[in-house]
Amino acid sequence: MEKKPITGKQMLMAGAFLILVFGVTYYFLSGTGTETEIINTDVISTEPLGQDILILAEKLEQISINSEIFSSNLFQTLVDLSIPISPEAQGRPNPFAAVGSDSTQVITTPKPAR
Repeated sequence: MEKKPITGKQMLMAGAFLILVFGVTYYFLSGTGTETEIINTDVISTEPLGQDILILAEKLEQISINSEIFSSNLFQTLVDLSIPISPEAQGRPNPFAAVGSDSTQVITTPKPAR
């Protein structure tokens, strides 16, 4: 059995593979510790749990609405341009059932009362 000499292309591929292996190893093993710091700052928190929600609730209590805006001429001239939604045919009664196993009946939703 004769041994084949190593070609330049094989050497280049081996070198690229080694650089890739070293790069991946360096990337995953040389962490900066940011993950640990994040966990530690979450554990060592000086604020009580939910303090940000309490601060937001206090700010919301301070909000007041001037009811004179509802009696102004500008507010009174506003027009409702919404279009009522008409009921349309809905899908299958059981969308997870096998196709053809459900009835051909189409379910419609009743029109909401206004």
